[in-house]
Order: sequence, then structure tokens, then C-alpha cells
Amino acid sequence: MPLRMVVAMVLLSAACVDLQRPATASDGIAVQAELVSVEPGPGCGVMLVGSPATYRITSGPSELRGQRIHVLIACIEMPILEGDVDDFVVGSTHRLILSRENAHHIEVPSVLPEGAWFYLESASRPNR
Repeated sequence: MPLRMVVAMVLLSAACVDLQRPATASDGIAVQAELVSVEPGPGCGVMLVGSPATYRITSGPSELRGQRIHVLIACIEMPILEGDVDDFVVGSTHRLILSRENAHHIEVPSVLPEGAWFYLESASRPNR
């Protein structure tokens, strides 16, 4: 077998193994959570300003379960998120993919309280 084919097979095998690996924290943190509070960010709808929200984690990593977390949503009036949630209503439950990185370069309102924040990458309804 030519060396070229062997190298191609090894690279293809490595790529397939990588596709089967479980999601890591750098890929996003998957949780299911109930929306406790949300408010439009100042200027939201004109600029991509973050809308601060609080979620109560109902399932996900053990260190987050039962916790209330702060989440910055990329402007709830013009969402750019993946998923099927287009309105954020207090009391609704969502499946979320969270990140510690501000990947969308959301403008962070200066009115945010201190503490650890997550950035929302994806929001879906739990029954889908």
C-alpha cells in the first residue's frame, strides 16, 4: 500500500475518533434550567448589548445543579442564538449551551452585578 494511502487512512481514523469524543467545557456546558429573571439590556435592539438573565439549573453538571447562575443573552429583542427559543419568558424551562467566553463579542452593560457570568450560545425548548 502506498505511503500516501496509509497517511490518509491514519488521518481519517483520527478525525473519526475526534467526532466521537464527548463535549467538553470548552465546547459549551449543557444544562437544563428554569428562567428566573431577565431584562433587556440598555440599547438592546439597536446594538448587540447583552440582556442579563438568571437561571436555576435543574439538570447538568453536578457542581451547577440547583444553583442560580447569571447568564448574558445576546440581546433578547434580536436573538442571534442557535436553538428554537425566540422569547425568554420567566418561568419557562430551556436546554442551554453555556460558555465562559464572550464569543459573540456582546457589549456588557455596566449595570451588571458582580459575580461569575456565563454567555448563552444556544437555547432550545426541552421537549424537542
